[in-house]
Amino acid sequence: MAKKALVPLLVASAWAEIQDCLVSGWGYTDSWHKELNGGYVHNAETCQETCKGMWFCDVFTYHTDTKKCFLQGNQAVESVMPNVISGPKTCAATSLSEALRMVQASGVNAASQAQAEGKDYAQITNHSLVTVLKNGVSLGLSNVQKAQVAAEVIGQVSARRTTIDGNSVLPQILKGAKAAADWAGNYSKKVQAQQAMYAAGALAGDFSTAREETVQDRADYAVRMALDAADTVPGAGGLTTYEQLVIAAQEAALVTARAGGTKKEVYTAVATAMHKVAALYGKPADIQAEWSAIGEAAVAW
Repeated sequence: MAKKALVPLLVASAWAEIQDCLVSGWGYTDSWHKELNGGYVHNAETCQETCKGMWFCDVFTYHTDTKKCFLQGNQAVESVMPNVISGPKTCAATSLSEALRMVQASGVNAASQAQAEGKDYAQITNHSLVTVLKNGVSLGLSNVQKAQVAAEVIGQVSARRTTIDGNSVLPQILKGAKAAADWAGNYSKKVQAQQAMYAAGALAGDFSTAREETVQDRADYAVRMALDAADTVPGAGGLTTYEQLVIAAQEAALVTARAGGTKKEVYTAVATAMHKVAALYGKPADIQAEWSAIGEAAVAW
């Protein structure tokens, strides 16, 4: 693969269903693996087992009507599909919150190790991303979740460098967002904008957590910073308003899930955050309700 190690493929659909591994009614499309490559199998579990045995397979899509099994990689994009069951290569043996924390920590530790070895910025970032993607697969994160953590780690590497200059939190978040967008430079403007929003939202959650704010406050801040990044980072204009709102909701879901939130708690926190931020932006009541509904749809299907 000639492009930098990254999973920034735009996923404008819902975030992975909380605490469930296999999802019905949603599937993946992979431009690199279009042909049937997993054969005809009896059920989704068998398709997943087939995926485990293939080095390139990160996710799979099983068609319940035709019994076709498609094995797909980290560039696969989710969308609504009838008569399918999809999922990651493996279901995490640990909780989602713990898996998210472990993958994020592994990326940060990899960056620290590379820095200690005298690597340059590009090498440090690439080493941390490879680690995130590898561990994300082994712990059963979805492609969306891996993309979110990957962008976060890029942003954290950049934010660490900014901290040395004594900058406040906001410049660190925006610089981290720009770093994530720049790292996705080989991809489309939409992908660059998505990565910027992922980084900004996740970093906002990190800083909010460090301040020991409530989980709801963390979700609110993640939504606000993700949307702000969409307005300030070059290339963000490639995203529609709806796509920006979905990505912002995904960030609120990430922050809440990492804090140990249940599926219901994630659902509630995201909807509340979207409503509150819409109100903060001065949107009328009907738009506030619309943003909240988009948030609900993005994480609860």
